[in-house]
Amino acid sequence: EDGLVGWCAPEVLRGWGERLLREGVSEEAPRWFERARELARGRGATAWELRALLSLARVDPGRWSAELAALEAELG
Repeated sequence: EDGLVGWCAPEVLRGWGERLLREGVSEEAPRWFERARELARGRGATAWELRALLSLARVDPGRWSAELAALEAELG
């Protein structure tokens, strides 16, 4: 995760999940989005955390809508 991509690892992981969605491998994509979110949160990268949550909410709105609303409220 930190290897060659370093500081942008959360966005690279999210991008991988988006690629999987485009290729029709939708059951694998949320795993990449969740890891991207965890990594972003751990680094304090709120914008990338929000992007990962938006991707998760698009795949499974019922599961992630409350967390997405909470983060959006936090950001103001």
